[in-house]
Amino acid sequence: MTKEQVKKHGKVIKWFCDNSSKGVYKLTSIGWKQVFEPNFYPTDKYVQNDEYVEFRKALADGKLIQYLNGHTWVDISIAAFSLPVENYRIKPDEPKFEKGDWVIYDNQSEYELGQWNEVSNEKYNKSTCKDCYTKWKPQGGELCVFWDNDNIHKREFWVVSKFESICKDKYYQDINGNRWDNIAPLEYVNTLKDK
Repeated sequence: MTKEQVKKHGKVIKWFCDNSSKGVYKLTSIGWKQVFEPNFYPTDKYVQNDEYVEFRKALADGKLIQYLNGHTWVDISIAAFSLPVENYRIKPDEPKFEKGDWVIYDNQSEYELGQWNEVSNEKYNKSTCKDCYTKWKPQGGELCVFWDNDNIHKREFWVVSKFESICKDKYYQDINGNRWDNIAPLEYVNTLKDK
């Protein structure tokens, strides 16, 4: 074994010497694989196969790990893993949507259209099908709800019309040539009774 191997994999080598029956995980071209006779080449990635193995693999893959501090998840830069395993998690991917965006969830067996909020953010973080979420985009001829931001008179009114196009990346044009500040799918009408 070379100094370079020990320098790169020292902690994993030491752990493996004490726990060889558990093996270690090596990153291969097809993902992580458990090995019981590691060669510890300096160019390879290895992690020890302990109760924190999923977090160790995630770190090696460049993901962030968080620990639970009271009721708040906090990013950690160096993982010592001194707390019980349930106090750690892989930091969830940031959702690609903002509060108020209209989002479609379609996983072949379930279809849902709604506005993005904290509840949908939590559902997204727990989802195993993040690709099932897409941002709603109006289609030509689709019935939609249009309205303007009336900051002067502080009043709102909504118009149902067919969508035609987006003008200057700023306005939504209906089929009658009117330009509007805002657009939502027709399902938005159901929420207007609360306004």
